[in-house]
Amino acid sequence: MKKFLGGFALVMGLSIVLPITSYADSNESVKIEKKNGKVTFDVQEKGDSYKFYKDNVLVYEGNSNSYKANIDSEVEKYKVGIYNNNELDKVIALKVSDRKSLSKTKSFSVGNQEDFVNKTVQNTKLDTVVEEGSVTLNWPEIPDEDKVYEIFKDDEKIGETTELKFVDKNIQPGNEYTYTVQVENKLSPEAQKEVEAKADAQNLNIPSQEMEEIQTYDGTIATLVAIPENTEESLKNDAIMDPIVESKSQQGFLPDSNEFSFNYRTFIPYVSVKNPNPISGTQYLKGDNRSFAVYSDKYRTESAVYAMFKNPTALTLYKDVKESFSCSTSTCSSPKSIGTASDSGITISKYNVTSTRLSWSVNHAVRIPLASYYPKIDYYYLAIMTPSSFSASGELDKAPNHEFYMTYPTGYKTIKKHAVTSPTDFLKLFGIQTSWSFDM
Repeated sequence: MKKFLGGFALVMGLSIVLPITSYADSNESVKIEKKNGKVTFDVQEKGDSYKFYKDNVLVYEGNSNSYKANIDSEVEKYKVGIYNNNELDKVIALKVSDRKSLSKTKSFSVGNQEDFVNKTVQNTKLDTVVEEGSVTLNWPEIPDEDKVYEIFKDDEKIGETTELKFVDKNIQPGNEYTYTVQVENKLSPEAQKEVEAKADAQNLNIPSQEMEEIQTYDGTIATLVAIPENTEESLKNDAIMDPIVESKSQQGFLPDSNEFSFNYRTFIPYVSVKNPNPISGTQYLKGDNRSFAVYSDKYRTESAVYAMFKNPTALTLYKDVKESFSCSTSTCSSPKSIGTASDSGITISKYNVTSTRLSWSVNHAVRIPLASYYPKIDYYYLAIMTPSSFSASGELDKAPNHEFYMTYPTGYKTIKKHAVTSPTDFLKLFGIQTSWSFDM
């Protein structure tokens, strides 16, 4: 599955687990400190009394502005209410993560610098302080070539920073936003030569600009947040997870019947793409000719994991690989079948299957059915779902398009999207992968 197994070194001087994290400045409403598996919240705004909720359950009520707790899971979500004269003045949503929870071992080899960066990205979550007028993102140091982090909101770039935090005040109460921090790194000279050697072995004449892009690898850390309103209802409820699990009982268990589908598809967005290997006799490969879509039957491959917390508790993988076609022209007016690849490279591993926690991983390695020397389309992800949170992380090839959605009876959430920007991007299948992390 892994494209490159050789070692290479970049001097970064980082460890994956940072034991102490503290952040806040004079303009922030809550100071947060994480140390030795515990988190302390110090509310900076004055109040007569305070209420702290964890996962919609009241865990403290009193006049102390400080609350300390263990970090027991990958993602921990709190709400704090600030009261004056027995009236609720403000609601603040808080999310902290535990970076010590490492991903499950993957099926491919690990140990080089790329794997260090990939694992760092996959095991990083964005800590957030969300209130009516602002969203504050905090994160630990992550390897980045130019040490400039790019910030996106709902897929649009909104800024850059060299700091380990970012504040967005262009928000509206009641809305949901997905924030992403992106990093990018270059391969070492040794690894760059390895890419070039693989391209030469396949008789690929790759222009220098495309080769430079192939020899980079990036990572994204994303989180979905809901902007709270200053109401008791907003204080006590989770605007993101509650509608998903709907009739959650007072004990925090999910309803007896609640089905989720986690749909991951790879697809070619163009009518056709030029065959990267000219000596094979196939000029073009037929594409799926579409953009991102939550529901579509046009794709190269699909893995769908159906999840049930009760009646019965289950994780079930359904997989599909579409037939591949060759074309003599770019319009693909007369496509010819070249076969259907095996779906044996799509597998699931199950770690927890209970009424309060589902966790699993999917490995995907499917080759174009032309010749054994063609690279496989690879991706991997690990997902964890509880009644109060969802998180996922993984890595994927830079081509073709990838889309990953959670669907449920009343809607859907986007987990991950990756797009090629031109037909030549399919040469990136000979490069290395991009890593990602997401939670809500």
